[in-house]
Amino acid sequence: MLVIAVGTVVGALIVGIACGLPVSFWISQKMADFLSFLPTEKFRKPTPQLGKAATLAMNGKIYEAAGEYESFLQDHPESKELYFYLVELAAGPLEDPGYVRNILERAEGALEYQSDVEALREHARAVQKRELIPLKHLNWCSCPQVERPQVAVPEILKGRFIPESA
Repeated sequence: MLVIAVGTVVGALIVGIACGLPVSFWISQKMADFLSFLPTEKFRKPTPQLGKAATLAMNGKIYEAAGEYESFLQDHPESKELYFYLVELAAGPLEDPGYVRNILERAEGALEYQSDVEALREHARAVQKRELIPLKHLNWCSCPQVERPQVAVPEILKGRFIPESA
Protein backbone atom coordinates (compact mmCIF):
# COMPACT_ATOMS: atom_id res chain seq x y z
CA MET A 1 0.00 0.00 0.00
CA LEU A 2 2.86 2.33 0.87
CA VAL A 3 4.53 1.55 -2.44
CA ILE A 4 1.39 2.50 -4.36
CA ALA A 5 1.05 5.80 -2.43
CA VAL A 6 4.71 6.69 -2.99
CA GLY A 7 4.44 5.68 -6.64
CA THR A 8 1.36 7.85 -7.07
CA VAL A 9 3.06 10.86 -5.46
CA VAL A 10 6.23 10.41 -7.53
CA GLY A 11 4.17 9.95 -10.69
CA ALA A 12 2.17 13.10 -9.94
CA LEU A 13 5.42 15.04 -9.38
CA ILE A 14 6.91 13.82 -12.65
CA VAL A 15 3.72 14.65 -14.58
CA GLY A 16 3.53 18.05 -12.82
CA ILE A 17 7.09 18.96 -13.69
CA ALA A 18 6.74 17.65 -17.24
CA CYS A 19 3.61 19.73 -17.81
CA GLY A 20 4.58 22.67 -15.62
CA LEU A 21 7.83 23.51 -17.35
CA PRO A 22 6.39 24.03 -20.86
CA VAL A 23 3.36 25.80 -19.40
CA SER A 24 5.60 28.19 -17.45
CA PHE A 25 7.51 29.06 -20.63
CA TRP A 26 4.23 29.62 -22.47
CA ILE A 27 2.87 31.85 -19.68
CA SER A 28 6.10 33.83 -19.43
CA GLN A 29 6.01 34.51 -23.19
CA LYS A 30 2.41 35.70 -22.90
CA MET A 31 3.40 38.00 -20.02
CA ALA A 32 6.37 39.34 -22.00
CA ASP A 33 4.08 40.07 -24.95
CA PHE A 34 1.64 41.82 -22.63
CA LEU A 35 4.39 43.94 -21.07
CA SER A 36 5.97 44.80 -24.41
CA PHE A 37 4.85 48.43 -24.02
CA LEU A 38 7.82 48.95 -21.71
CA PRO A 39 10.73 50.76 -23.39
CA THR A 40 13.24 48.50 -25.05
CA GLU A 41 15.36 51.10 -26.81
CA LYS A 42 19.06 51.26 -26.11
CA PHE A 43 21.17 54.41 -26.15
CA ARG A 44 24.77 54.83 -27.26
CA LYS A 45 25.34 57.01 -24.22
CA PRO A 46 23.16 57.23 -21.12
CA THR A 47 20.53 59.94 -20.97
CA PRO A 48 21.31 62.85 -18.65
CA GLN A 49 20.25 62.56 -15.03
CA LEU A 50 18.45 65.85 -14.50
CA GLY A 51 17.73 65.44 -10.80
CA LYS A 52 20.69 67.45 -9.54
CA ALA A 53 19.99 70.39 -11.86
CA ALA A 54 16.29 70.35 -11.01
CA THR A 55 17.08 70.29 -7.30
CA LEU A 56 19.45 73.22 -7.67
CA ALA A 57 16.77 75.19 -9.52
CA MET A 58 14.09 74.35 -6.94
CA ASN A 59 16.40 75.53 -4.17
CA GLY A 60 17.03 78.87 -5.88
CA LYS A 61 20.53 78.12 -7.15
CA ILE A 62 19.60 79.23 -10.65
CA TYR A 63 23.09 79.87 -12.05
CA GLU A 64 24.34 76.50 -10.84
CA ALA A 65 21.27 74.77 -12.32
CA ALA A 66 21.79 76.53 -15.66
CA GLY A 67 25.43 75.40 -15.60
CA GLU A 68 24.36 71.80 -15.01
CA TYR A 69 21.87 71.93 -17.87
CA GLU A 70 24.51 73.50 -20.14
CA SER A 71 26.98 70.72 -19.31
CA PHE A 72 24.33 68.12 -20.14
CA LEU A 73 23.63 69.95 -23.39
CA GLN A 74 27.24 69.51 -24.49
CA ASP A 75 26.79 65.73 -24.42
CA HIS A 76 23.13 65.69 -25.53
CA PRO A 77 22.53 68.60 -27.94
CA GLU A 78 19.46 66.81 -29.37
CA SER A 79 17.59 66.68 -26.01
CA LYS A 80 14.63 69.02 -26.28
CA GLU A 81 13.89 68.72 -22.55
CA LEU A 82 17.18 70.42 -21.74
CA TYR A 83 16.30 73.37 -23.95
CA PHE A 84 12.90 73.69 -22.28
CA TYR A 85 14.47 73.70 -18.80
CA LEU A 86 17.08 76.24 -19.86
CA VAL A 87 14.43 78.51 -21.40
CA GLU A 88 12.44 78.35 -18.16
CA LEU A 89 15.50 79.50 -16.22
CA ALA A 90 16.64 82.13 -18.73
CA ALA A 91 13.22 83.67 -19.36
CA GLY A 92 12.13 83.11 -15.78
CA PRO A 93 14.30 83.82 -12.75
CA LEU A 94 17.36 84.94 -14.76
CA GLU A 95 15.23 87.31 -16.89
CA ASP A 96 17.88 87.36 -19.62
CA PRO A 97 16.39 87.84 -23.13
CA GLY A 98 19.84 87.52 -24.75
CA TYR A 99 20.35 84.13 -23.15
CA VAL A 100 16.86 83.06 -24.30
CA ARG A 101 17.73 84.03 -27.89
CA ASN A 102 20.99 82.12 -27.64
CA ILE A 103 19.19 78.99 -26.40
CA LEU A 104 16.60 79.25 -29.18
CA GLU A 105 19.31 79.64 -31.84
CA ARG A 106 21.18 76.60 -30.56
CA ALA A 107 17.96 74.59 -30.40
CA GLU A 108 17.12 75.50 -33.97
CA GLY A 109 20.39 74.00 -35.15
CA ALA A 110 20.26 70.92 -32.94
CA LEU A 111 16.66 69.72 -32.67
CA GLU A 112 15.45 67.24 -35.25
CA TYR A 113 11.87 68.49 -35.67
CA GLN A 114 10.80 72.03 -36.49
CA SER A 115 7.68 71.48 -34.38
CA ASP A 116 9.92 71.08 -31.31
CA VAL A 117 11.61 74.40 -32.07
CA GLU A 118 8.23 76.10 -32.49
CA ALA A 119 7.01 74.61 -29.21
CA LEU A 120 10.17 75.87 -27.52
CA ARG A 121 9.63 79.38 -28.95
CA GLU A 122 6.04 79.36 -27.69
CA HIS A 123 7.20 78.15 -24.28
CA ALA A 124 9.77 80.94 -24.08
CA ARG A 125 7.14 83.51 -25.12
CA ALA A 126 4.73 82.25 -22.45
CA VAL A 127 7.37 82.51 -19.72
CA GLN A 128 8.49 85.98 -20.86
CA LYS A 129 4.87 87.23 -20.92
CA ARG A 130 4.28 85.68 -17.47
CA GLU A 131 1.55 83.41 -18.81
CA LEU A 132 3.64 80.58 -17.41
CA ILE A 133 5.61 81.16 -14.22
CA PRO A 134 8.16 78.42 -13.53
CA LEU A 135 9.73 78.26 -10.08
CA LYS A 136 7.08 80.64 -8.77
CA HIS A 137 7.90 79.65 -5.18
CA LEU A 138 11.20 81.57 -5.51
CA ASN A 139 9.24 84.85 -5.77
CA TRP A 140 11.35 86.01 -8.70
CA CYS A 141 8.57 88.10 -10.23
CA SER A 142 5.64 90.12 -9.05
CA CYS A 143 3.20 87.44 -10.05
CA PRO A 144 -0.46 88.34 -10.07
CA GLN A 145 -2.25 86.72 -7.18
CA VAL A 146 -5.16 84.64 -8.40
CA GLU A 147 -8.31 84.92 -6.34
CA ARG A 148 -9.40 81.42 -5.41
CA PRO A 149 -13.06 80.96 -4.48
CA GLN A 150 -13.89 79.41 -1.14
CA VAL A 151 -15.52 76.01 -1.46
CA ALA A 152 -18.42 75.30 0.84
CA VAL A 153 -18.10 71.94 2.56
CA PRO A 154 -21.42 70.15 3.09
CA GLU A 155 -22.24 69.58 6.75
CA ILE A 156 -22.40 65.82 6.29
CA LEU A 157 -18.72 65.74 5.22
CA LYS A 158 -17.32 68.01 7.92
CA GLY A 159 -14.99 66.12 10.22
CA ARG A 160 -14.92 63.02 8.04
CA PHE A 161 -12.26 63.95 5.49
CA ILE A 162 -11.09 67.37 6.64
CA PRO A 163 -10.54 68.95 10.04
CA GLU A 164 -13.53 70.48 11.83
CA SER A 165 -12.03 73.97 11.47
CA ALA A 166 -12.51 74.04 7.71
